[in-house]
Amino acid sequence: MSGSVFLNNIQFVPSLNEMRETIRDKFREKMKKITGRKEIILDPKSVGSLGLMIDITIMKECGIQKFLYLKDNLPPLEKYTNRIFFIPPKLLLIKTLTNYLQKVKKFTKKEEIERYEEIKKENHYLFLYPRKTILCDEILEEDGVYDLITVDDFDLGIIPFETDVLTLELDSDFRKYRMNDISSLYYITTSLLNLQKHVGKIPEIKWIGEKSKFVAEMLKKHQEETENQNQNQNAKKSEIDSLIIFDRKTDMITPLVTQINYEGLINEVFVIKNTYVELPAKWLDFNKEKEEKSQLEDNKEQQQPVVKTDPNKRQKYVLNSTDLLFTEIRDRNMGEVGAILNSKAKEISKEYGTRFEPNQSISSLRKFVQKLPHLQDQHFSLSVHIKMTQEILAITSKPHFSDRMENELALLAGEITDANEYIENLINKQDKIQSVFRILCLQSLILNGLKQKDFDFFRKEIVQVYGHKYIFSLYNLQKFGILKLSESKSNFPQIRKIFNLINFDFDKSDDHVYSVFSGYAPISVRIIQQAFEPGWESIKNQLFLLENSSFGTIYNVSKKELIEMEEKRKKTKVVLVFFIGGVTHAEISGLRLLEKDQGNKFHYVIATTKIIDGAYVSKSFIDPLVF
Repeated sequence: MSGSVFLNNIQFVPSLNEMRETIRDKFREKMKKITGRKEIILDPKSVGSLGLMIDITIMKECGIQKFLYLKDNLPPLEKYTNRIFFIPPKLLLIKTLTNYLQKVKKFTKKEEIERYEEIKKENHYLFLYPRKTILCDEILEEDGVYDLITVDDFDLGIIPFETDVLTLELDSDFRKYRMNDISSLYYITTSLLNLQKHVGKIPEIKWIGEKSKFVAEMLKKHQEETENQNQNQNAKKSEIDSLIIFDRKTDMITPLVTQINYEGLINEVFVIKNTYVELPAKWLDFNKEKEEKSQLEDNKEQQQPVVKTDPNKRQKYVLNSTDLLFTEIRDRNMGEVGAILNSKAKEISKEYGTRFEPNQSISSLRKFVQKLPHLQDQHFSLSVHIKMTQEILAITSKPHFSDRMENELALLAGEITDANEYIENLINKQDKIQSVFRILCLQSLILNGLKQKDFDFFRKEIVQVYGHKYIFSLYNLQKFGILKLSESKSNFPQIRKIFNLINFDFDKSDDHVYSVFSGYAPISVRIIQQAFEPGWESIKNQLFLLENSSFGTIYNVSKKELIEMEEKRKKTKVVLVFFIGGVTHAEISGLRLLEKDQGNKFHYVIATTKIIDGAYVSKSFIDPLVF
């Protein structure tokens, strides 16, 4: 199957296809300036997002002959070669780089002095993506290697994961987000300005939350300055009708809830990175699996050992809309996936059952043969999704998972006053600290804090069982306000009722918003649903029940122009929703399902700083020195 993540048939925002080509052209231009033999050094953990925009074919086209991963023991640089480091500005990566450059600088043997002079004359290049930071420059200076390398940045911008999903994939964004570091807000602003160079000026910007307000006002300011400088230039007609900027802190509850849509559960169980999931290699090798089964049968009587694929070997599998089966089931509740896969298996079996008869025409034979690759692709996809589903069901059927789900949903529905007994059991069993923080913080947010005795008890238990190193994590959780003492009554019962968040009797086969969390409709999706119908202004008293719920609208065109646009626009309004602080797969699915609920009057394109889940959020509060 195709590994391409970006489709050409973008219906609503065709100019998004230009973005990748612009980045590729920029890469070609940078590489063109570096003459001679080239080798590129990449970060294995971050190469995925880079590869979505600039694949290995483009790199080879630009004269890159060797690909290496950044590590402590890089081989010596070959003569007449340019070594290009293409990495994110992470402290550990920069320190690994400076260690390498210091080794280059410390040639001491007489026979190596001449070699060192050759290396100094050859170029080392450092391209930092998404942007260069002052800290990186300072580290290179302090370690005495700044003169050995040419430093530049390479802004990847907003990366299209899907036709309706864009992301900046800022790995450290949530840590910076909770620390109120506004540097990422400037980068978000720049990225949205660059996006508008492709899709046109977005006429309407709605924002909710303080960080969203900051970005919206920065966008307005930059756009006004640009317009003053280019008064005579004709503006491109916008392909996006409205931008909603959503501050994650307005709804911190949803990311902590366990996702039950198919794609969300794949992420919970396997972890999806840059649209790829790592699966056992034998799952993706039909021939090998058949060979092992055949060998097993042949050797049963002789009791000979079977040579099997290494069970620990993993292989990447792409999860995007090039996989038609995945597109059909990704947003569905997990309870419905098995029936759909069973139906697909019957369809494919029926297609394979069609046999070519000797008396049929050559044209009929050609049509039959042409169908085979498509059937093989479908069969392969079905096989992979069946195996993933079996693995997911094996996990979700266990008490460890069902108990967590039961307690989460009971807290959300107000069926229990707390999950203290469940949390205490997790601690006693020494479950993952991220899992403990996840449910503890969910309870704190729903109840608007913990009682003093509960707060003290859990803090004491966590430190005793997991160690004093987690004192800083507890401090971080308190500082951000995600774990706190109860000071006033919770607004959540009112929020739950007003926004119609809970319905355990929904029809799973009806693709409803409730399905993504098995009965809970995400607060974020409900807020976005109300943005235009009836509009936030008309429900402002209800919105003020939420944390960080200040909101507003900024217009980049006159009222008259806006009315004209509304009149000329086709039935569907294209809305770009940008989540500052991350968005979950379940929320993305929820917005897709919302389109159907709203009669396809709106099409949502989701953009974010990063795709996240509860484990990611919980881990971001743990001091990095712990890991």
